Amino acid sequence: MTAPAATALLTGATGFLGSAVLAELERRNFRTLVLLRPESDRRRLRSLVEDNILVCSNLDDHSLVDKVRRQQPTVFIHCAWRGVGGQERNADFQISENVPLARASVELAARSGCRQWIGLGSQAEYGNANRVLDETAPANPTTLYGRAKLIAGTEALATCAR
Repeated sequence: MTAPAATALLTGATGFLGSAVLAELERRNFRTLVLLRPESDRRRLRSLVEDNILVCSNLDDHSLVDKVRRQQPTVFIHCAWRGVGGQERNADFQISENVPLARASVELAARSGCRQWIGLGSQAEYGNANRVLDETAPANPTTLYGRAKLIAGTEALATCAR
Protein backbone atom coordinates (compact mmCIF):
# COMPACT_ATOMS: atom_id res chain seq x y z
CA MET A 1 0.00 0.00 0.00
CA THR A 2 1.41 3.40 -0.94
CA ALA A 3 1.00 6.52 1.14
CA PRO A 4 -1.37 9.14 -0.27
CA ALA A 5 0.36 11.93 -2.15
CA ALA A 6 0.93 15.16 -0.28
CA THR A 7 -1.20 18.05 -1.46
CA ALA A 8 0.34 21.33 -2.56
CA LEU A 9 -1.59 24.56 -3.12
CA LEU A 10 -0.03 26.82 -5.74
CA THR A 11 -0.58 30.41 -6.86
CA GLY A 12 0.97 31.78 -10.03
CA ALA A 13 0.88 28.46 -11.92
CA THR A 14 0.24 30.23 -15.23
CA GLY A 15 3.46 32.23 -15.00
CA PHE A 16 6.99 31.32 -16.02
CA LEU A 17 8.23 30.20 -12.58
CA GLY A 18 4.88 28.94 -11.31
CA SER A 19 4.43 26.65 -14.31
CA ALA A 20 7.91 25.19 -13.69
CA VAL A 21 7.03 24.65 -10.01
CA LEU A 22 3.78 22.96 -11.09
CA ALA A 23 5.68 20.62 -13.43
CA GLU A 24 8.11 19.70 -10.64
CA LEU A 25 5.28 19.06 -8.19
CA GLU A 26 3.62 16.78 -10.74
CA ARG A 27 6.93 15.01 -11.37
CA ARG A 28 7.22 14.37 -7.64
CA ASN A 29 3.64 13.02 -7.50
CA PHE A 30 2.16 15.82 -5.42
CA ARG A 31 -1.54 16.31 -5.72
CA THR A 32 -1.55 19.96 -6.77
CA LEU A 33 -4.34 22.46 -6.37
CA VAL A 34 -4.01 25.70 -8.27
CA LEU A 35 -5.57 29.03 -7.30
CA LEU A 36 -6.39 31.10 -10.38
CA ARG A 37 -7.83 34.52 -11.04
CA PRO A 38 -10.91 34.35 -13.29
CA GLU A 39 -9.05 36.05 -16.15
CA SER A 40 -6.00 33.73 -16.03
CA ASP A 41 -4.60 32.28 -19.25
CA ARG A 42 -4.70 28.51 -18.71
CA ARG A 43 -2.44 27.45 -21.60
CA ARG A 44 0.32 26.28 -19.23
CA LEU A 45 -2.16 24.18 -17.23
CA ARG A 46 -3.10 21.61 -19.88
CA SER A 47 -1.96 18.68 -17.73
CA LEU A 48 -3.99 19.79 -14.70
CA VAL A 49 -7.33 18.15 -13.90
CA GLU A 50 -10.14 20.74 -13.77
CA ASP A 51 -11.15 19.54 -10.28
CA ASN A 52 -7.75 20.74 -9.04
CA ILE A 53 -8.35 24.35 -10.09
CA LEU A 54 -9.91 26.83 -7.67
CA VAL A 55 -10.92 30.12 -9.27
CA CYS A 56 -11.03 33.15 -7.00
CA SER A 57 -10.76 36.91 -7.25
CA ASN A 58 -9.68 37.44 -3.68
CA LEU A 59 -7.61 35.26 -1.33
CA ASP A 60 -9.46 36.83 1.61
CA ASP A 61 -12.77 35.22 0.53
CA HIS A 62 -14.09 33.21 3.52
CA SER A 63 -15.67 30.58 1.27
CA LEU A 64 -12.22 29.97 -0.24
CA VAL A 65 -10.83 29.10 3.19
CA ASP A 66 -13.44 26.33 3.54
CA LYS A 67 -12.77 25.00 0.03
CA VAL A 68 -9.03 24.91 0.65
CA ARG A 69 -9.36 23.41 4.14
CA ARG A 70 -11.40 20.50 2.72
CA GLN A 71 -8.51 19.72 0.35
CA GLN A 72 -6.03 19.48 3.28
CA PRO A 73 -2.94 20.98 1.63
CA THR A 74 0.34 20.35 3.41
CA VAL A 75 2.27 23.09 1.62
CA PHE A 76 1.26 26.44 0.08
CA ILE A 77 3.60 27.74 -2.63
CA HIS A 78 3.08 31.38 -3.56
CA CYS A 79 4.42 32.20 -7.04
CA ALA A 80 1.83 34.79 -8.11
CA TRP A 81 3.45 38.16 -8.76
CA ARG A 82 2.50 40.87 -11.21
CA GLY A 83 5.11 42.85 -13.15
CA VAL A 84 8.24 40.75 -12.93
CA GLY A 85 10.01 42.26 -15.92
CA GLY A 86 10.65 45.32 -17.98
CA GLN A 87 9.09 48.68 -17.27
CA GLU A 88 6.67 47.30 -14.67
CA ARG A 89 9.47 46.80 -12.15
CA ASN A 90 8.90 50.34 -10.86
CA ALA A 91 5.10 50.39 -11.09
CA ASP A 92 3.22 51.37 -7.94
CA PHE A 93 1.27 48.07 -7.96
CA GLN A 94 4.45 46.29 -6.92
CA ILE A 95 3.77 47.60 -3.41
CA SER A 96 0.00 48.21 -3.50
CA GLU A 97 -1.02 44.83 -5.01
CA ASN A 98 1.80 42.28 -4.78
CA VAL A 99 2.65 42.80 -1.11
CA PRO A 100 -0.98 42.47 0.09
CA LEU A 101 -1.40 39.39 -2.14
CA ALA A 102 1.62 37.72 -0.54
CA ARG A 103 0.30 38.62 2.93
CA ALA A 104 -3.13 37.20 2.03
CA SER A 105 -1.54 33.98 0.79
CA VAL A 106 0.19 33.44 4.15
CA GLU A 107 -3.07 34.14 5.98
CA LEU A 108 -5.00 31.74 3.72
CA ALA A 109 -2.40 29.04 4.31
CA ALA A 110 -2.68 29.47 8.08
CA ARG A 111 -6.49 29.66 8.16
CA SER A 112 -6.83 26.56 5.99
CA GLY A 113 -4.59 24.45 8.21
CA CYS A 114 -1.58 24.36 5.90
CA ARG A 115 1.63 23.81 7.88
CA GLN A 116 4.19 25.13 5.38
CA TRP A 117 4.30 28.27 3.23
CA ILE A 118 6.87 28.94 0.54
CA GLY A 119 7.27 32.28 -1.22
CA LEU A 120 9.71 33.17 -3.97
CA GLY A 121 12.17 35.98 -3.41
CA SER A 122 14.41 37.66 -5.97
CA GLN A 123 17.97 38.84 -6.42
CA ALA A 124 16.32 42.24 -6.93
CA GLU A 125 16.05 42.43 -3.13
CA TYR A 126 19.83 42.94 -3.09
CA GLY A 127 20.09 45.53 -5.85
CA ASN A 128 22.81 45.61 -8.48
CA ALA A 129 25.60 44.09 -6.41
CA ASN A 130 27.47 42.63 -9.41
CA ARG A 131 28.80 39.71 -7.37
CA VAL A 132 27.68 36.29 -6.14
CA LEU A 133 25.05 36.77 -3.44
CA ASP A 134 23.51 34.72 -0.69
CA GLU A 135 20.86 35.53 1.88
CA THR A 136 23.41 37.06 4.27
CA ALA A 137 24.14 39.89 1.83
CA PRO A 138 22.66 43.26 2.82
CA ALA A 139 19.36 44.07 1.13
CA ASN A 140 19.56 47.12 -1.10
CA PRO A 141 16.71 47.03 -3.63
CA THR A 142 16.93 49.56 -6.43
CA THR A 143 13.45 48.95 -7.91
CA LEU A 144 9.94 48.83 -6.48
CA TYR A 145 9.88 45.18 -7.54
CA GLY A 146 12.90 44.43 -5.34
CA ARG A 147 11.52 46.51 -2.51
CA ALA A 148 8.13 44.77 -2.72
CA LYS A 149 9.77 41.32 -2.72
CA LEU A 150 11.78 42.30 0.36
CA ILE A 151 8.73 43.68 2.18
CA ALA A 152 6.60 40.65 1.26
CA GLY A 153 9.28 38.23 2.47
CA THR A 154 9.80 40.12 5.72
CA GLU A 155 6.06 40.29 6.41
CA ALA A 156 5.57 36.62 5.51
CA LEU A 157 8.31 35.53 7.92
CA ALA A 158 6.80 37.64 10.71
CA THR A 159 3.32 36.28 10.05
CA CYS A 160 4.57 32.69 9.98
CA ALA A 161 6.43 33.24 13.25
CA ARG A 162 3.17 34.40 14.87
